[in-house]
This record gives sequence, C-alpha cells and structure tokens, in this order.
Amino acid sequence: MDNALSDVLATDTLPDRVSRVIHKAEILVSAMEVDAAIDRLAVRLTALAQDRNPVLLTLLPGAGYLSGALLRRTIFPLQTSYAYWGQESGQPPQVAFTDGLPELNGRLVILLDDGLTSPTELDALKSRLQEAGSAEGWRCSMVGRSDTDEDTGVFFTQRLSAITADLPGMFGCGLDVLGYCRNLPGLYRT
Repeated sequence: MDNALSDVLATDTLPDRVSRVIHKAEILVSAMEVDAAIDRLAVRLTALAQDRNPVLLTLLPGAGYLSGALLRRTIFPLQTSYAYWGQESGQPPQVAFTDGLPELNGRLVILLDDGLTSPTELDALKSRLQEAGSAEGWRCSMVGRSDTDEDTGVFFTQRLSAITADLPGMFGCGLDVLGYCRNLPGLYRT
C-alpha cells in the first residue's frame, strides 16, 4: 500500500466494507505512470481526431476522471457531452444525456468510458448515436482489457486505452470500490 491509500485509511468515516477492501489493495499503476499514459493517449487522440470535428461523450460516472484529464491535455477544438445509465421504475436501464447532444450529423463521437461498458450497453449507445446522425464512434477508456481480440464492431471502429490491464478488482482513476475511490490518481487492485 502506498501513502495515498494510507492517508485515506487514516479517516474513520469510511464504511467498514470499503476500508477492508482498500486496506488489502496493492498499487498496480502509480500516479506518475497514469499521468504518462494519459499524456500518450492525448497525443494519440490529437493526431487521430484533430481534423475530425469530434464530440467527446463522457459516460458517467466512470469516465469522469479520464474526461477531465484529457480535456486538459488535448489541444484541438471539440465539443463535449455527458451520458449516464438511467432507469425508470420497471424498465431496463437506458442511456440518458445530461445536457442533450450537440449536432452529430456525420460526426465522430469519441465515447469515454471506464472500460467496463458491456456489449449490450455499447449497442444501446450505438443505436442512440446513429439515430442522432453520428457517422462513427471510437471507444476510449482509462483501462482496456489485455486481450487484443476485443471486437470494436461496425460503429465503434477504434478502441483506445490509456492503460492495458485486466479490470476485475481494479479501482482508482475513475474505477470505484463500492462507490468510493474514483478520484485516486493511481490504479489499485484488491
């Protein structure tokens, strides 16, 4: 355990379950390594998307950390929007947009997610984005799976990740442990 988690554990306000999980955690990727990985991702996004008039669509809450980091590092004009999974009583979860969507006709949408978005959720997002006129989507995550056979599909044509690792049990940098620790600057595993 590093100092960042030791400092968090020094508080007695955390629920016991959260304290137990993070007490056993090991650091996988330091804050410095995360910053360097996000720098590389921002350079790659700038090179690939700067002439595409993209919309950066942040899937909340998991991609909030990556979104903030990339917005500080990308050096080209873009529009942003935010989405989350909402659920009405008795209905399956559906994607909702916090502030509507910018005009998407023929545009590239770069979906920022936490890496845990399911194929079913991606299909639902794809449908909504295509209905709004988007021509293409890219999926961009803080952490991507280490297997390279992940199918990007017909709509999501690019899969970009800052860090490549197996996700189970990981938290920090947007990934949570029982709703806590998304703000930690390193990646940890229980």
